[in-house]
Amino acid sequence: MQIRSLLKIKGLAFILVLLTIQTVSAQVLTPVKWSFDASALGNDEYELQFKADIEKDWTVYSQHSNDEGPVPTYVEFEELNG
Repeated sequence: MQIRSLLKIKGLAFILVLLTIQTVSAQVLTPVKWSFDASALGNDEYELQFKADIEKDWTVYSQHSNDEGPVPTYVEFEELNG
């Protein structure tokens, strides 16, 4: 009888672990939705638009940090000559 009880407990524990793993892996967060647009202005010039719709209480940071902590995201372009 003890072996049956032990197997039952192990089976229930296994099912509980599987359900927990599935729940945790299902929580993929996407708090920022990006959209991009480019408009030709003529004369080889373009207007680029980057739009981020950010859910309330979320912030976007750079993937880099410094000694002071996370760095806010920014976009920098360099003019190409030629």
